[in-house]
Amino acid sequence: MNELEDRYAIRELVEGWSDGANHRDWAALEALFTDDAVWDVGAPLSFQAQGARPIVALLREKMEVAEFVVQTPHAPRIWLNGHSARARTTIHEICRFRDGAGLEMRGTYYDELLRLAQGWRFRRRVFRVTCFNAVAPAGQAFSEGQQLWPER
Repeated sequence: MNELEDRYAIRELVEGWSDGANHRDWAALEALFTDDAVWDVGAPLSFQAQGARPIVALLREKMEVAEFVVQTPHAPRIWLNGHSARARTTIHEICRFRDGAGLEMRGTYYDELLRLAQGWRFRRRVFRVTCFNAVAPAGQAFSEGQQLWPER
């Protein structure tokens, strides 16, 4: 891979996390991590998981109460170093829970990545919240678009 291909693949990885979370694509999410990966989310949420399966299991547990989640990655910066890289990405997320509560937050992912035979994978994802608002987003939720494309 050349530098441009590496950068594109890493952006696809970062965007794949948000897309997988938004659409609850658990298998796709698990494939984004190394087997020994760490997911570290700081205050005010404060949790951590290690290993691709436990990371996805924890995310799935946290999202069970959500009516919807929309997470969007912005302005990824990537630093390549051979078969490893670091990335920093700003995140905006809104979520409404089935009980009517919800949240809106902005923060930053600090990622350590490895290039394996199957492509780039997260080795460590550290999320730090910049702004947290524990208020449900206003408006009516629609889920019709969730089923427009068949499963892979």
